[in-house]
Amino acid sequence: MAESDARERILRASRQEIARTGVRGLRVQRVAKRAGVSLGLVYYHFEDRSGLLNATIDAVNLAVQERNPDPDDGSSAVVDLLVAEFDDEGDVRDDSVVWNEIRAIAVFETDLQNGLSRSTAEWELRLHGPLAQAGVAEEQIPEVATLLTALVEGLSSRWLSGQLGTADAQRLVRAGADAILHTARTSRVPGETLPRE
Repeated sequence: MAESDARERILRASRQEIARTGVRGLRVQRVAKRAGVSLGLVYYHFEDRSGLLNATIDAVNLAVQERNPDPDDGSSAVVDLLVAEFDDEGDVRDDSVVWNEIRAIAVFETDLQNGLSRSTAEWELRLHGPLAQAGVAEEQIPEVATLLTALVEGLSSRWLSGQLGTADAQRLVRAGADAILHTARTSRVPGETLPRE
């Protein structure tokens, strides 16, 4: 078995285990068994549980990018990308569970915070080009990307916990993203930061 193949199988198994049992229920032995590799090989590739979790969040981010190639035609592409994060088909729901689980546990397991921050920044960076094409001023793009990401993360928590159905989550993320984009494009002077209270 090729080394990269084993690594990918371990990451896939980790995503599946977290989606089924949560981060607190994650056992490296079960990941190894699900991946069909030795426990030693898991530790060889990831050093420890924290390394495995950090690599897993990166794997989720990469999977999202592969499912939804970079949007490139403005606000409708940005909104469509965000809406695509709410789907009952394929791995979308499982990957959302993994993201939310790791984001929640990072409050207590601080060794996950840097990896989570890096992965979140990569996600937000994907929005920069389309936001510029949508008419958002360059200096506003980082804040707008953060707001849009927070919108998805907040609605995702409600969706995964059964408080919102998929269609409602999609509708709400579309409405929220449209409102954020409208405000960013129309009601501010270039160079002005988002209003703070």
